Amino acid sequence: MAAHTVFLFPGQGSYTPGVLHGLVDETVSEVLLRLDGVATEYGFAPISPLLTETGSPSLTQLVTDDPDRLQLASYATSVCLATLLETRYGIKPDLVFGHSFGEIAAFASAGFLTVENGMRVVCIRANELRRAGVADGGMVAVALNVGRLRHLLAAIDDPNLVLAAENAPQETIASGHTAALDGLERLAPALGVRATRLRVPYAFHSPLLAGPSRTLTAALRGIPIQYPAIRCWSDVLGRYLTDADDIPDLLARHLVEPVRFLAGVRELHANGGTRFIECGARDVLTRLVTAGLPPVTALAPLRKRTTFAELDTLLEAAPSAARAATTPAVAAAAIPATATARAPATAPAAAPAVATATAPAVVPTGAVATPPISAGNGARPADPFPELAARPAADATPPPAQPRLNAEDQLTEVRRFYAEALEYPESVVTPDAELEADLGIDSLKQNEVLAALLTKYGLADHITDVKATQYPTLNAIMELLQTLQPAATESPAAAPPDVVPPAQPSGNTQEQLAEIRRMYAEAMEYPESVVTPDAELEADLGIDSLKQNEILAAVLTRYGLADRAPEVQATQYPTLNAIMELLHNLQPAATESPAAAPPDVVAPAPAADSIPPQRRSDEGQLAEIRRMYAEAMEYPESVVTPDAELEADLGIDSLKQNEILAAVLTRYGLADRAPEVQATQYPTLNAIMELLQNLEPATAGK
Repeated sequence: MAAHTVFLFPGQGSYTPGVLHGLVDETVSEVLLRLDGVATEYGFAPISPLLTETGSPSLTQLVTDDPDRLQLASYATSVCLATLLETRYGIKPDLVFGHSFGEIAAFASAGFLTVENGMRVVCIRANELRRAGVADGGMVAVALNVGRLRHLLAAIDDPNLVLAAENAPQETIASGHTAALDGLERLAPALGVRATRLRVPYAFHSPLLAGPSRTLTAALRGIPIQYPAIRCWSDVLGRYLTDADDIPDLLARHLVEPVRFLAGVRELHANGGTRFIECGARDVLTRLVTAGLPPVTALAPLRKRTTFAELDTLLEAAPSAARAATTPAVAAAAIPATATARAPATAPAAAPAVATATAPAVVPTGAVATPPISAGNGARPADPFPELAARPAADATPPPAQPRLNAEDQLTEVRRFYAEALEYPESVVTPDAELEADLGIDSLKQNEVLAALLTKYGLADHITDVKATQYPTLNAIMELLQTLQPAATESPAAAPPDVVPPAQPSGNTQEQLAEIRRMYAEAMEYPESVVTPDAELEADLGIDSLKQNEILAAVLTRYGLADRAPEVQATQYPTLNAIMELLHNLQPAATESPAAAPPDVVAPAPAADSIPPQRRSDEGQLAEIRRMYAEAMEYPESVVTPDAELEADLGIDSLKQNEILAAVLTRYGLADRAPEVQATQYPTLNAIMELLQNLEPATAGK
């Protein structure tokens, strides 16, 4: 199958002030001039200053004060980059796909719309949304798969709170009324799930926008539709578009239909898509592609403000950077200015003389982040519509407050921390660099790394509602740390009760390697067959450094070795073979001089070959097991019912299930009787009780 280049067009969160500042040539200037003309035709101020001047309003400012121009600027960024890639670099797409609002730019790239008519669609859409006055709503990114999010939404039981997007294997979006989203943000952390309010002005992809969706269909009937030159994937239809499809209807329906981005990119990949280029500001879709697909070429040319020299280097370095001769089917311009048009159904929608004044949109803030997700360089998932954030596991002991460093040493450490988390050269992570505008780090990723930094210094409990965007540079983050650290030193966080005892190291290298392969495969939701001992975790499997650190920490905890390698950096161990060497080096010392048990560890019952454990009544044993699961997950015991599905209902992933089940078996002296047990075979406490009943008689009879 021939390799194909796919242009991906992100939604309206795709904006960086002055993102085109270093890329203004004759082509970009001409496109912006045409787009400014359409904007003024509909009563909007020109949008080119937002994209060419570095002092332009931020994303947060536009969401709050001028969401209409944010939409126009996002569209303009996409079409300018797509045009630039073709005219300057000879890169043409074989396939195009738009995420949410990005469908408009994708339809223009495919040839259904001219660049100006695409802008007219954006202007009409913005006016219809504003006239509808549906400001009481928003969206929340949730670190769950679709099935588990639906269970969570069912528990809240609000008909207007719906699944809005499936972006990556563990990255979904909910949309609905503000009050319902507030409830979701309260419930999710109680279950150990990251939930982050997105900076959007409306509850996109929800029934709340049914009214403007209907009026938008009618308003778009006058826009001329052309025959496409490039294949375009429709998220709403779940297939490639044809020239017979009702484009105005599809452009309106995406206001209420869920986004199925993960399914779409997987279909494109199955059809030969191997080079994905994000045509928009930042790298949201690039990270999602990395999270949802096997290793592919994924580029985000406008991850940050850039120059032609930097763009030349990026595109030259990319494998087969899509500039090979294209097929005859894509010989037309990526975004044609003119083309043979199908006759419009009615006259074009009239442009208002003056745009109605926009009331500031309410953008409530939400919970900050948790476990890491991929960045565009091989990370897992992501921002506005993605990105996961780094948090410690729900039952992990928070590290104690660290001794206060002098400011210079701490700044050096913080720079190194950010550089490693983002996989950037440390030299570019300067104290005064803007994390978003200069380094291209979106808000979710900023939340993720800042949460991990606060955890590192034992400060996470001292500021529970921090928003990373309030601290846009490392200098600002240093001020935050200096403010928090004295209090942390005076009152270090207490360790949680009932630490799960570690598993003993396996004496069999092959068994241990098999177990570690399972742990990595389950953590990444990969087939175990691809997690081979010599596969490069980042280069071959696309696991970013934060995720590598997270899984390696779980492996070390599993074998009771975490205290023996407190400063370990996962990137020093790039394959499972290297990790096995690390464990081999650590384990003998662990066997000879076991670390002191942490306080309040649940004492194991006597071993099966010493004093036979006392068999509890079924009722007493079930009560004890419910307590163990509730304490390990920090859940209210009332929600850990005997028939609750541990993963689907309680959100406990397979790694955590294995960990707690191992503790249960150790508690009852049964660990040696089920060495190969897989917790996912026992999805409820009732099933675990059956397992114990099957194992215990043999123990009692020994």
